[in-house]
Amino acid sequence: MKYYTQKWWHDGQKVHIQYMFKVNDEAKEYNEEYFQKLYQEYMKNSITRYLEWADDEQLAKQSAEEFASDQYLGLFSRINRLPSEIKDEIADIRVAALGFVTQNILEKIKVFCENISAQTKTVMDMYRDYYKSIKDSIPKRIEKPLSKQHEARIKRIGMLKNGDYLIETYHSYVIQNRTEYTITFKNASVIQDIAIKGDRLSWDYTEIYLRDGGYEVHILFLVWFNSPEKNQDIILTDMVIFADDIEIETFTYKMDSYTEFL
Repeated sequence: MKYYTQKWWHDGQKVHIQYMFKVNDEAKEYNEEYFQKLYQEYMKNSITRYLEWADDEQLAKQSAEEFASDQYLGLFSRINRLPSEIKDEIADIRVAALGFVTQNILEKIKVFCENISAQTKTVMDMYRDYYKSIKDSIPKRIEKPLSKQHEARIKRIGMLKNGDYLIETYHSYVIQNRTEYTITFKNASVIQDIAIKGDRLSWDYTEIYLRDGGYEVHILFLVWFNSPEKNQDIILTDMVIFADDIEIETFTYKMDSYTEFL
């Protein structure tokens, strides 16, 4: 990736951190009693929410207490997105992870987020300007479906015996009239292969370049694992494919919403 790099993606996740926090003066000092109060409230609410939707199969895999504990550990990821100069001024990182900071800290977080927002937007605008310059040279049969792959789940991916590279995708959040895409990179060369292969992949960002009469496509993937402890930190991987041509087939089917009783 030349524009939508892994660093750019991680920076983009910092833009809205400021909205995760509330101001409380009790956060200005290390106070074990205050933390325990917040922590117990959080765990109680998390357990309650989990029990509302988890079925017996899910509960057999993970208890409500384990789920709440994993969720709490995940909250620290937003703190790790902050620069060290802000983290060093926080009296109790545990309290900040639960969403409470002082007004002074929140103001510094806002300034940090605004700067990051400007930087990430500049990069996005740079790629969009470049893409506008080549868009008319990309056939609609390629340009339009590729533009719809953001957040698509990967169904199948890999090199075929005939030298083509195949990626099959779909959007998991679409219930009615779901479209699956079969994207075939013809006579493909994988310039940079996927570095991390998890249990699931989702297609996040795309860059496309015209080269040697063909197409050089850069794809940024999010990597997911079935084990919750591996998903505490967002894992990314990207690949670069060159192909003489790109063929894309779509298949749309309607998912019925009624219940069939046997």
